[in-house]
Amino acid sequence: MKRTLAISLVIGLSAMGFAQSQLFNRSTLTDSIDWGQFGGPFTSVASGTAGLTVQGGGFRITTDNQSSMERRDQGDGWGGNFLPGDRLIWNAGGNGIMRVTFDNLVLGVGANVQNDFFGPFSATITLFDSSNNVIVSYTRNDGDSTGNGDGSAIFMGAQSSSLNVRAVEIAVLGTNSYAINSLGVNPVPEPATMLALGSGLVALAARRRRK
Repeated sequence: MKRTLAISLVIGLSAMGFAQSQLFNRSTLTDSIDWGQFGGPFTSVASGTAGLTVQGGGFRITTDNQSSMERRDQGDGWGGNFLPGDRLIWNAGGNGIMRVTFDNLVLGVGANVQNDFFGPFSATITLFDSSNNVIVSYTRNDGDSTGNGDGSAIFMGAQSSSLNVRAVEIAVLGTNSYAINSLGVNPVPEPATMLALGSGLVALAARRRRK
């Protein structure tokens, strides 16, 4: 019975869209990280700083070379193409790739990203499991950094059907000097929710067998 439930749950989650590896918007991301929790524009954010998502999930943000990051807002310290007032985290001009590591596993993440320098750019997103193995990684080559403040910064998002995302890195290729806005997060469902979903799927399968 437990094995049947587990198999049914995985199939059901895949059917709901969790098998998708690439996300093009925030529509499935039900939680988020507000970088404003680290202070106002121009506040230095040390590598290893811990914080909470809007729903209370713990995380830690680091850079691969342990350099500090910096808070900026679109329109206050950042004249790019995020939406006006977007709270941003910036790697302070090329100070390493930013990584967010979650205290609890999540399904997926995503954010808008902009290169420091105006013009075309490529960006990549990589998801890691608890053993630091790459789950999925992809690159977008259609980034266009402008000062229009119109929300046109490209969105980078991905999720895993295995419910096992521990960390995410978003980076701009080449210059590696970039900022991201609020990081959307899709938490793993609570055990009660997963059990209810699995029970429903088992009941549906049993009904189909009887028919």
